[in-house]
Amino acid sequence: MTLPKMNQPTHELTLPISKIKVSFRPFLVKEEKLLLLAAAGKEQVEITNAIRQVVNNCLLTQKSGFGVETMAAVDMDYLFLNMRAKSIGDKIEQEFTCNNLVEDKRCGHVFVVPLSVSDVVVTKGPANDKIKLNETTGVKMKHPKFKTYDVENPDVGTDMLIDCMESMWDAEQTYAFREQSKEEIMEWLDGLTKAQFQLLQDWYDELPTLELHKSFECSKCGFKHEMRLDDPLSFF
Repeated sequence: MTLPKMNQPTHELTLPISKIKVSFRPFLVKEEKLLLLAAAGKEQVEITNAIRQVVNNCLLTQKSGFGVETMAAVDMDYLFLNMRAKSIGDKIEQEFTCNNLVEDKRCGHVFVVPLSVSDVVVTKGPANDKIKLNETTGVKMKHPKFKTYDVENPDVGTDMLIDCMESMWDAEQTYAFREQSKEEIMEWLDGLTKAQFQLLQDWYDELPTLELHKSFECSKCGFKHEMRLDDPLSFF
């Protein structure tokens, strides 16, 4: 006789960028094993792929055109952290080494700092999605998709910027970048001035991220530290 499957609780969450309400289940033992194996290897490629697989397994929402590969990168990071909080726990312990100088010697005390996933916030990001390059020409930007983030791809930085470019307009019409090849887009980018290209880069650099700020004291020397984490893998 086949053993019955266990019913698992479901949770709902509104993603910060798309504003889509999604439902998900907690990690199961098989997913936690996958994450632990990736963490033990300490390879960013393995960790990223494990996160992708786990979120794909646990995401219950079925919407046309929506999924792990089409999700905005920040939405993906935010969803994974909330899945982790509901599955393993809200609390994370981060090891910290005090580098405060005491009588010209480094304190060096190693201690654990308790962190909470619920304290993670999404930064505001760019105020406008339209960048004016000159009097008649501009580019409309959008948030990059998670699928574009591939740590094995040597051109990931360029690909992420290109993925942020939705369309370009001039005095005559609007041109969708999705209708152009990567080579054509690269050629167009090469025709920009350094100042014009920097406007695109600045918008990309201001994209919202997950952040956690934590103030704490060294238990040995009493020095007050400020910790700022802005990489989702810091919470892995």
